[in-house]
Amino acid sequence: MIEEVANQAINDISNYYQAQDRRQSKQHFESNLAKLSQQVDNLKVTMELYQVMKAENLKPPALISSIDKDNLLEVLEDCSEKISNYYLEDHIIMRIEREVKTLREKQKNDWHWVISEYAANVVNSLNIMSSLLDDPEAARGLEKSIRDLQSKWPIQPTDVYYFTEKMAEGKIILDALPVEEENISEFIKKLRMEQATISDLNNDVLSWIRQNNLEERIKLLFSS
Repeated sequence: MIEEVANQAINDISNYYQAQDRRQSKQHFESNLAKLSQQVDNLKVTMELYQVMKAENLKPPALISSIDKDNLLEVLEDCSEKISNYYLEDHIIMRIEREVKTLREKQKNDWHWVISEYAANVVNSLNIMSSLLDDPEAARGLEKSIRDLQSKWPIQPTDVYYFTEKMAEGKIILDALPVEEENISEFIKKLRMEQATISDLNNDVLSWIRQNNLEERIKLLFSS
């Protein structure tokens, strides 16, 4: 009888510790599941941003490589299998965190490239021509809004739409420059497209530059 009670006590203790182990495993699983959910949300935002950039005709040079896609698909499929077995190891979470972080860093660089590549023309033109516009303060404010986006990160799809909206506003303002002389207008057009050369600096253009105090603001660069 005593032996039976002792054995039962041993079994009860063993069952208790096994239950505790299962409870810890459940807590660990749920913790990793929450981390996975966060990374999936980050990935969804990243993919949505690329889709919005593409829709707005803002195309970074790289976008997502086939290697990035394969790595992400592999780790997501692995996660799906582990979830179905209620066993989500730490190294799986660490891997998807690493893959998503790498992709986000690439996207950050892509965003800075987009701003630099697509905005340089408008921003530089607004900076040079602001004093000639009907509302120079509005032009300078618009220029600042576009420049501020270059240093902003992380961004949301609304920031991409805001960028293209401000770019369109800038082009409308610049297209409405009060210049009647055809050769001056042609020079400004070339300047905005970074195609102006020394041969464009005829007497009329030089006179217009001096009259508007633009000598220190217009720069011609060597082409490669």
